[in-house]
Amino acid sequence: MHRTTLQRRRLLIGLAIAALAPAALSQTYPDKPITLVAPYPPGAAVDRMGRALALELAKRLGKSVIVENIGGASGTIGAMRVKRSPPDGYTLLLGSVNELLVAPAVFKSGYSFKDFTPIAKSALNSTLLVANGRNDCRNRRHFADGQGLR
Repeated sequence: MHRTTLQRRRLLIGLAIAALAPAALSQTYPDKPITLVAPYPPGAAVDRMGRALALELAKRLGKSVIVENIGGASGTIGAMRVKRSPPDGYTLLLGSVNELLVAPAVFKSGYSFKDFTPIAKSALNSTLLVANGRNDCRNRRHFADGQGLR
């Protein structure tokens, strides 16, 4: 992994933790373990980010943070788990645009973005359009001109 990627990840985790600092200063929170729902299977990017965040939060809050992978239905099953939980801050969702914005607009997800309270942005994600590396397409202009995919 590139050094800048690791530095960026540490910065994003630090920002997420800073956003949670007021809760950490409270005398009563947390008094039990926190569940961090990663709405995708173990090993997915959201899971890896969630595990890194959970370790840092546990260290700073002094309580266990348990990552619970609830994959399926494009992340909506995990999001519903958090929506149905008590609003006490002990069940958090590491959500993305997919399950928080796209799924409610496209599917009958049973929730909307307004059912959740944003705490912090924890990562940036890029989606790439790629082709088999053995074709002659070398860039987007080449692709748009219809060259290289023969």
